[in-house]
Amino acid sequence: MKAPRRPTDRVSWNRSNKTRSNRMIKKNLVMAAALFFAGAASAEDITSTEDYMCDDGSELSVAYISTSEGSAFAVLLVDDGMHIASIAVSASGVRYVGTEDDRYSWHEKRGEGILTVPDRNERKCSLQEAATATVNVDDVHAAVAGNAECDVDTAVHDDHVVFTVNGVTEGQEMCNLTVAAGKGQELSLEWLSSSPHGAWIVDPEYTSFTDTSPYAVKQDGDIAVGIRLPRAKAIESTSPEAFSVAITVK
Repeated sequence: MKAPRRPTDRVSWNRSNKTRSNRMIKKNLVMAAALFFAGAASAEDITSTEDYMCDDGSELSVAYISTSEGSAFAVLLVDDGMHIASIAVSASGVRYVGTEDDRYSWHEKRGEGILTVPDRNERKCSLQEAATATVNVDDVHAAVAGNAECDVDTAVHDDHVVFTVNGVTEGQEMCNLTVAAGKGQELSLEWLSSSPHGAWIVDPEYTSFTDTSPYAVKQDGDIAVGIRLPRAKAIESTSPEAFSVAITVK
């Protein structure tokens, strides 16, 4: 039997999504303005918050509000300022008009709108697509160990990472893969070739990964996966068995 291998092929990265973070900050500011300045009784009055990109390169965030008293208005976050506009009569779409002192207005229909700014040209603005959630783990890594020959390749995507493990086991040899994952993420398993092998979560708890994929991560930390032949097959085995498996953290 081969000597146990030391962990190898460690891969780590720190990926942040500044765009998504900035949008969340703006959304919170708009909601706060709606609650404290626009007279919304509670967060339930805020029917939606949306982000728009305008043709001059500026960004517009809007909180749409409908109160239980029947009032409807929009809070506009644009040009480093907040502007409150009340709903007005419109032949098409929905139009919000500011006060005489603050003459910003917003006319929206099906994700497209016209922002009117005092003493400036009108801006055409389009609804931005929702940002895709991205991998946001401070120290994501993979390491292979155990007494079997195996290696790991890592592919990082915007919202998930795929660890492809290739190896050969003989008898009761095991390939151990350790990956970092965050609470609320999932690990899923896909066999890339026909193989008699099985996979088990061995830490932080012991359970069959083959039967429970996707596996829900309950806390931040390392997840250890063991890949080996089932016991009966391992006893009967007379030659090495190859495997190829993809484990996705998302």
